[in-house]
Amino acid sequence: MYLLLSLLLPVVIQGTVVKKPNNITTAIGETVAFECEVEFDNVKLMHWYFEEKQIYYYYQGYTEYPEGEIKYHVKVSEKKFTLHIRDPTLKDGGLYTCSTVVEAQSAALFVLDKPIIVLIPPNPVENNTAVFQCRGHFGGPQQKHMSNYELPYMKMFFAEGQRHDYIPVELPQIDGNTLIQEYNSTVNASMDGLTLGCEFGMNNPRTISFIKLNILYAPQNIDCNSGLKTSLV
Repeated sequence: MYLLLSLLLPVVIQGTVVKKPNNITTAIGETVAFECEVEFDNVKLMHWYFEEKQIYYYYQGYTEYPEGEIKYHVKVSEKKFTLHIRDPTLKDGGLYTCSTVVEAQSAALFVLDKPIIVLIPPNPVENNTAVFQCRGHFGGPQQKHMSNYELPYMKMFFAEGQRHDYIPVELPQIDGNTLIQEYNSTVNASMDGLTLGCEFGMNNPRTISFIKLNILYAPQNIDCNSGLKTSLV
């Protein structure tokens, strides 16, 4: 249909994106909305795309979504074509493009999962050291576009009430769509009762997700191990 219209109306189908969509960061399951404003000279024709897939089509008041698709809804109000994405998952992270025949403007959706902290190894061994590893999964643009956007960040900290004392550790590593940061620590009684946390988020737009663990220390005399346990705060 798009090709037929382009052939029949090669001149009058125009459209200028006067307000492009903004980048969005959200948590899994939180509905988001991309707003795009378009000015048309005559015939109104526009699309929304997710990566290279068309997810919405508009022509002179007629709208069309992919068959069976219930995740997307576009609210049309004068020049505004606002794309709502219901209950996004990591797979919904990526580029969303507001497009006319002559112009296209894209914005990125980053979807952040709640970070986790794991103890490596599960119990500290003979040298009484342990590695606390924070992992955060995210959905975002395809790798070929990723360099154009700021990636999520990660920080580890000790918490006391609302105060966070950030730990000077190396920058997190990225493995595909997972950020990984490690904190190496000597295991002793001074760790008992501490609260270790991990902050996973984006600076622009500002979005933060936390996880906190209580550390419990209990010496054992089995295989020279020290007992170190964690529990969610």
